[in-house]
Amino acid sequence: MMLCMFLVVPTSEQQKTETLHRGTSGARRESFWYQVFQGRLANVEVARTLYERGKDEDCFIAVRVMNLSNRAVGVDLRKFWKVIYPNSRGFSKVPAPELVDEEWTIREPISAADKKKLILDYSNHRLTTVMPHRSLTYFRGFTFGRNVRKEIESGGNQYLIVGLAGALEMTDGQTTEEIIFPTNDGMAESARWVAIRLPAIWERIPQDSLVVEEHP
Repeated sequence: MMLCMFLVVPTSEQQKTETLHRGTSGARRESFWYQVFQGRLANVEVARTLYERGKDEDCFIAVRVMNLSNRAVGVDLRKFWKVIYPNSRGFSKVPAPELVDEEWTIREPISAADKKKLILDYSNHRLTTVMPHRSLTYFRGFTFGRNVRKEIESGGNQYLIVGLAGALEMTDGQTTEEIIFPTNDGMAESARWVAIRLPAIWERIPQDSLVVEEHP
C-alpha cells in the first residue's frame, strides 16, 4: 500500500472531462454523469448522485460504461477490488479536492499474458457484456457496512469530493483496454476526483441492478 498527502488544485483539464449527458433540474448546473475516462472502446462515467440500498447499509456510487464501438465489449467486473471504486472522500468549498490523505494499491498495467486470458474469457462469455453503442451501470459500495448519509449532510459543506481508484479491464475480443487509477497521467489524475454538490441527491438502487460486492 502507498500513503500520500498532497494539495490538489482545480485545473483546466478537469473542466474538459465534464460532458453533458443528462441534465439535472433546478439550480444544479452540473451534468448528472461525470466523465472519468474516454477510450477507444468505451467511455466511463460516474453519477453525481449517491445511492442507498437498505437501512444501515453501505452508501454506493454508480459507474456507467458506454460502449463506443460496433462490437460487443466485455467488461471484467468479477473482482471487488478490480473495478473503478471510491477510494477516499472528503469535503471542500470548491469542486476540487483540497488536502488529501489517501492510501491505494500500486497496480501494474495488464500483461500480455493477461490480455490473452481476458480475450479468452470474452470468447467463453465470462465477462459482463455491453452491446454496441449501449451502456451498463454498476454500483459499488464505499462505506463498508456503514450508512454515512447523516455525516455527509450534517457538516454544512459545499462539496463532497470522492477520489476514485482501482482498475477496469475490457475487450471487444480483438483488442483490450484498461483504466488504472491513480495514474501518472495528469489529465487522468484530475479526472478521478468527483465533486458532488451538497446537499447531495440520494436515490435507491433500482431492483435487479448490477452491484459489485465482496464475496468471502
